[in-house]
Amino acid sequence: MVARHSDINNLGTLKSKIISPNSEFLTETDSTDVFRFDIENSREFNLLLHNISDGDDIDLRLFQDSNNNGIFDLNDEQVASSRLGSNLDDSINYNASAGTYFAQVERYRFGSVGTASYNLDLSAIYDVGILNSTVTSRNGYSVKETDSTDVFRFNILNNRNINLHLNNISDGDDADLRLFQDSNNNGVFDSNDEQVASSRRGSNLDDSINYSASTGTYFAQVERYAAGSNGLVQYD
Repeated sequence: MVARHSDINNLGTLKSKIISPNSEFLTETDSTDVFRFDIENSREFNLLLHNISDGDDIDLRLFQDSNNNGIFDLNDEQVASSRLGSNLDDSINYNASAGTYFAQVERYRFGSVGTASYNLDLSAIYDVGILNSTVTSRNGYSVKETDSTDVFRFNILNNRNINLHLNNISDGDDADLRLFQDSNNNGVFDSNDEQVASSRRGSNLDDSINYSASTGTYFAQVERYAAGSNGLVQYD
């Protein structure tokens, strides 16, 4: 078996909380980095390659561990890619089944000279689609110590008020609600997105957000409050 790349950065299980390998770099003699991560349940995940150094070009590829051996090898299938020119941001949104994946960051040799630096953001989300007047209910969800946030992406087609209601939080627990706007309009939940509202009431009191939204993409984040929760925190 021939390996594609021997130097693998193991990120563990990808969750809603953004993982950000920052200030990474590539050279002419070491032109690719590979990041391995696992998905526990079928869900969409987001990859954003950004802050690419001026005058350089770096591309992004996504591979699935096709033979389920945990090794990045020639049998693994490329399932998505983003290869914008110059130092433009590259991003991938992918609907994934449970399993192991490899994100490959690759220096484009004709667009880069010397050392090329970059940041990479990764997150896993649930896609709600377009929000409209019909209530969208996500019931029976949970967050825990090892996976303390859930993120739900939704789109607004026209300027309107949106209402978010976090309720049925399990007894003795505490979960909070935050709303982010897709500030860079890339459809990816990343470190550049702006928090525009929040509700952080104590114990298992309901949290709610009413927000006057413009057209665009938003992310609702449900977060387990560690100081007020033990074990599994359930919510609707």
